[in-house]
Amino acid sequence: MTPPPSASADGDPAAPTAGAEDGPGGALCVDLRDIVRPQSRRMIAHHAREFLDARGLLPCEVVFSPLLLGDLRLSPHFEPAMAGAAQATLGAQTAEERHRDLEALVGFLGDQLDAAAAHMPALPLDAGGFAILTENFGPTPDDREWVLLGLMVSRILALHADRPAKVTALLDLTAGQNADHGLGFLDPFLADGLADRAILEEMLGRPPTPMDLLADLALLYRGSQSQPSGRSEAALRLFGLFSRHALPACRDSLTHHLHGVLASSQPLSEEESAGEDITEADLLVALQAIADLTNQLTIDGAVMGGRRTAQLLDARILGLIGGAVLPRVLDSKPLIDRLRTLFQVQRLSVGRTSRKILGQQIVDVIGDRDFPGRLRDEVEGEDQQLRVLGEIAALVDEAALGEATRRRLIETLDEVQYGLIRSSGLLGDLRRERLRGMAGFMRVLDLAAGGGFVPGRCLDEARDLLIRHARQPEFLRSCLAHLQGAGGTASMIGDLAQRLRAAGIPFRDVTQAKVLVVEDEESAAAYVRMVLGDMGIEDVTLAANGREALQRIAGWEHEIDLIICDWMMPEMSGLDFLKTIRAVAPTVPFLMVTALATVETVRTAMAHDVTAYIAKPFPPEQLEEKVLVLFNRGGESDLPAPPPL
Repeated sequence: MTPPPSASADGDPAAPTAGAEDGPGGALCVDLRDIVRPQSRRMIAHHAREFLDARGLLPCEVVFSPLLLGDLRLSPHFEPAMAGAAQATLGAQTAEERHRDLEALVGFLGDQLDAAAAHMPALPLDAGGFAILTENFGPTPDDREWVLLGLMVSRILALHADRPAKVTALLDLTAGQNADHGLGFLDPFLADGLADRAILEEMLGRPPTPMDLLADLALLYRGSQSQPSGRSEAALRLFGLFSRHALPACRDSLTHHLHGVLASSQPLSEEESAGEDITEADLLVALQAIADLTNQLTIDGAVMGGRRTAQLLDARILGLIGGAVLPRVLDSKPLIDRLRTLFQVQRLSVGRTSRKILGQQIVDVIGDRDFPGRLRDEVEGEDQQLRVLGEIAALVDEAALGEATRRRLIETLDEVQYGLIRSSGLLGDLRRERLRGMAGFMRVLDLAAGGGFVPGRCLDEARDLLIRHARQPEFLRSCLAHLQGAGGTASMIGDLAQRLRAAGIPFRDVTQAKVLVVEDEESAAAYVRMVLGDMGIEDVTLAANGREALQRIAGWEHEIDLIICDWMMPEMSGLDFLKTIRAVAPTVPFLMVTALATVETVRTAMAHDVTAYIAKPFPPEQLEEKVLVLFNRGGESDLPAPPPL
């Protein structure tokens, strides 16, 4: 008989032949090595279950034993198995042609086994003997060597009476392997053993709940490096094996168990067992458990078991939220709380279909023409209504919705909020050139900082108006005065900075600034340092004149954030220092301190790129305002015009 063409050239018995697919219409077994592919072994286990169970055999064990294969071919189970395999993989051939080819393949396998049995080397039937054989054959055994390896493993397994003992023997064989190709050959044998859920659960060392078993399957599949504590020796060996080796056939068996558990009617959690009577709290707990499980099953962005797993998880979720469960949970709630619950349930629903259904319910609620009126009826106070709309917009942004749907919902919420703002006159005071007071500004600022505006026209206009006023020097004085009583100066500045930054308005944290103070009078320098300290600025370098200042900052001129410098000093004046520093640090903000703020001095300072000036004597509030303006105007000049004569 002419042997069929050899299968994979790499010698991996689990690798599919080119063009052979594990599904209806594909070629289930084209050549010798296809017999140990996952679907082939599952079909043997299914059609010859009675034969295998009566003898405690594994499918691969039968495939590689001349005696067992002969017994199977003579049994009443063989013909139905051949017919089922032929029918399951018609491809371009008729069932009769596939049946004929499969019989030829099984006959060829029998011939190969008989030849291997006649030339079996005298090696001990244990891990050491199998290791010698694999090392002698190398990583790419031919068909003769491949059958010989299988024959030896089958003979080793024949020494053990039941399947659990056979699986333990296979683990012993893997422990004696130094070469990956030997483990690759043992992979389908071990996969047959792990395909028995009772054996797998016994090896894991505990009678697990469905969720426990799924968690263990995920750990094994991903090859977790952390060994579970308190497990049996067999479990630790199994986890260690999966963490070190690919074992595709074994991982296929794990996936088969995964799908079996997910497809069963057994609840995954205690909450899920409540069925139609499940409470909202239990519903969220059950959904969270499935979401956590999905995260465990996700490896490198792909779900273990692929599309089938995703579909089964989705079906579990639909079973939880389907029927009368979700309507019953939602009907007792006001509109806004109902919407919040829908978002929470949708976030926890990891399935495509369930998320789509819940997403449509969200669209229906927000898109209802009565939504603005119901919002005003249910939520008291204009500011709270705005905050609720901002909250919903944030939930929309985080929800699993299509980009077009998300954009449409945000636009709807923006339109509703814009109508509320227009009727309330919230932004009226900020639209004026000068504020009537800080209360209106702080109200809008707190709304913007707390996510109270919907992205779009509402947030854009509010932020533009806030920025326009925040850039005005007098704003800082008014703002700090408004915050008086909230703690020290540093606390007030920190609070203001935090609010502005939360609202998306650039405002620098001055407490992290490096400041150089150049002042020849010790009392004046101490006074400036005290004011800066009150603002929270601790990194202050002092110098008595320009020459000493250059020496102190030599090598880190570009790290200085602000220079405060007296005009009149010995050795090097403030003006000469300004000219020198501008050559190496042209953009650092420079605040000139002068007792003579005349037209001539200001013009001279401006000619040399001074950023701002302050006239002695000055109160702390004036210096604080100058410092804040300089830090938050990007170094722009604070000298719009010379002072009057």
